[in-house]
Amino acid sequence: MTAALALLGCTREHSLFVRDDGDRTSYGLYIGDACISGSVDAKEVTTEVHGRYAEPGPGGSCDRPTGGH
Repeated sequence: MTAALALLGCTREHSLFVRDDGDRTSYGLYIGDACISGSVDAKEVTTEVHGRYAEPGPGGSCDRPTGGH
């Protein structure tokens, strides 16, 4: 998954997180205008596009931070 996303130009520089859960791989990345998360398994690929203020987390999901800056 990491190699496939790298071919599209998505790397740790984009806050890329990938988590392998055995049969399913989840991912999340931030592209500047949106956070994108999804998962891949043998039967399907899912993708969700979140708003500008969501951030990718280690679990592969995009979450809105609840703390202030």
